[in-house]
Amino acid sequence: SKFPTIASALKGTATVRSTREEIPNPFENENLTGIVEILFDRYQKKSFVSFTNALIDAMNWKLSEEDTLKNPSKGVSEVQQLYATWERKDLWVQLTKDLFFSVILMKGLHPSVSFRREVLTETTKYIQHLNTADDEFSPLRDPSVMPVFKFLCDYITREQDNRKMMTDEDANKSNQAKKKNDGNQQPWQKKGTIIEAAAAAKDSSATAGTTTESNGKLFSGEVLKSANITVRDSAKNKDFTYLAVDKLSKICPKCYPEDGNATNPCERKCYQSKCAKCHYYGHKNATCLQSHKITGEKIDR
Repeated sequence: SKFPTIASALKGTATVRSTREEIPNPFENENLTGIVEILFDRYQKKSFVSFTNALIDAMNWKLSEEDTLKNPSKGVSEVQQLYATWERKDLWVQLTKDLFFSVILMKGLHPSVSFRREVLTETTKYIQHLNTADDEFSPLRDPSVMPVFKFLCDYITREQDNRKMMTDEDANKSNQAKKKNDGNQQPWQKKGTIIEAAAAAKDSSATAGTTTESNGKLFSGEVLKSANITVRDSAKNKDFTYLAVDKLSKICPKCYPEDGNATNPCERKCYQSKCAKCHYYGHKNATCLQSHKITGEKIDR
């Protein structure tokens, strides 16, 4: 067969939606009704993922400033296309109070964080579980229950509690190890540690102003190596030194000299990514801790 995966699926058991009749192996038995039902179930049936994507696309739609001034009819065309997609996929039947507010919450989770994908996956599994129940008694049929939204809220809250518990356990282990290490240090060593920490804090405050927001400390200016700031790269599962500088030479004068002629670079060239959010060098978009762009303009977070 040219399409073995589809052929294999069509050899399963089909269930007719209108009568609940089961048709075994419609492919080899040449039963067109069974083939259509399997194709619909596998490839055309609406899913929470497709509904979520369609609703987020609709909610995120906007016309650029330039097009609004010069070509506003472009907006008419684009919204008509959105409407046609909703009509074609018959997404209106899914636009319940339950799923609408579930998508609102999902949309608010930052797309660059993997947790958003985890939430979507677990919510999809939960909806599939509800759909396997008897339709007459399925919670999805009662709009006042809002089972999906409740599951979503409980899942997010539970995951945060689990993370906090794990963080507290790690902190306790770290504190115990630190106390043990401090007990083995000489007084002069402890004093030196305090002086170094104070110097690092002084360098940090002198280098970059900070702004406190709900997601932690943000920097309004440059952040140099002397600030000793680290960030976690979730993709590589590693900690990296956080930098925010206006010139590559501030990252490493050997790799990026002022004249651009690197005659004696480091054995492994120093990281030099430029963040698209703040336009400083030294960190990725996903790990940006700047409250303001290099121009001084506040970043909308």
